[in-house]
Amino acid sequence: MINLISTWLIVVMFFLGSVKPPPGTVFLSDNLYIDQAEISNFEWIEYLIWLKQEFGENSNDFKNSIPDNEIWKNLYKTDFSFSLVNNNYLNYPVVGVSYDQANNYCTWRSKLVNEKFKNDKKVNYRLPTKNEFEKAIKLEQLNISKYYNENLNLFKSPEKTKGNFLLFLSNNVSEMTIVKGEAFGGNFNDKSNSLKFYKSPEKWLGFRCIAEIE
Repeated sequence: MINLISTWLIVVMFFLGSVKPPPGTVFLSDNLYIDQAEISNFEWIEYLIWLKQEFGENSNDFKNSIPDNEIWKNLYKTDFSFSLVNNNYLNYPVVGVSYDQANNYCTWRSKLVNEKFKNDKKVNYRLPTKNEFEKAIKLEQLNISKYYNENLNLFKSPEKTKGNFLLFLSNNVSEMTIVKGEAFGGNFNDKSNSLKFYKSPEKWLGFRCIAEIE
């Protein structure tokens, strides 16, 4: 049986009773923490498997959460796969995801964490604001050449990361802000840390979450 509980969820119980950041995140400011890297294909597949098991493969919840295969394929040169085995793209950023799909993921992540580990502290996951991205740029780790894939023009996220730094804000894919149609940061075509705009899912567009502690 596939274990659907990600590392960030398994150990979140240790965070909720302490000052440690939510797993997979680093401290940003005040009660805000930000994902160290973009949401990966691995994390999105876990989400889809959970939806499939909870609601069924014919449910709208499941079917409406599948990435746009043509966009995903345009970047990764193969069809999107739910497989967690022999998948060469698990640790690369998920693309072909819409603004609404990303928000639904944030809502699901919040609900799952807060239901599984009941505590006085609540974690609310959401998309970052432009100002939060600008603060995050100061935490970026740029010397990560060993993770670079020349064929994809993308960096692969390390399976385990430590330290108070962020990855891939200035490259990989630009990332959705909390404002629909607005993205921030560099991507494999345009490495400028500036606002980008989109109307629908793009192969250069992904996202990461802010964890806001209430």
